[in-house]
Amino acid sequence: MYPGAISYLILNFIYKIDFLIKPEGNILEQINLIHKKFFNDTITSVHDKNKEMIRLIREFEKISFDEFASEIYEVSSTFGTSVPEGHQRLVEIIDAQINDFDWYCDNNFPVIAQAICGYTIGYSLYSFALPDPTKALLKLYYSITENQLFQALHFKDVYVSSDQKFNKSKITSAIKEIIRDNEEKYGKISVDLSVLKFENTCAFCKSYLSLLKTIN
Repeated sequence: MYPGAISYLILNFIYKIDFLIKPEGNILEQINLIHKKFFNDTITSVHDKNKEMIRLIREFEKISFDEFASEIYEVSSTFGTSVPEGHQRLVEIIDAQINDFDWYCDNNFPVIAQAICGYTIGYSLYSFALPDPTKALLKLYYSITENQLFQALHFKDVYVSSDQKFNKSKITSAIKEIIRDNEEKYGKISVDLSVLKFENTCAFCKSYLSLLKTIN
């Protein structure tokens, strides 16, 4: 019924794997292939794109743990494929997705609405070399929304409690710290923290995108 929603779920999934796990080799190639399948103009039907992407995702199931572990390693250098872009490009991407987000949120599909925000964040990190403060704030979004993963990896910052409540003071402090750390290089940076909402995940995700738009 909602092929666009399925696309958002798939793309959010692969971009999170790419950024948070940072695989190399075959897994990375598979992620790149799935990304290209969706943005391939020769496939016009969203249903057909989804079928192809799901078929490729199923290939992950064939990977043994040893094969997976062998593709998790650091590299000293790489060939950059991201296109250098300013902050305004991120604002344009947010504006392009916000109507879809509102529809799914208003019609009680919070998981899909959150996936749209995750897609926006993940696609931007995957596709563009953004300014340092923008990139740091996108990474912070993952640190908050995927906080269980970060805590399991022994990162000390707890942005979301065990009962799924957002730590407002911790989150706003982290944003202020990012701004301070980048002002020497980028000059005076302002951001409107008042737009953030913490009552539920749907509200927080949308408000965080709104916050990103206010960066000056």
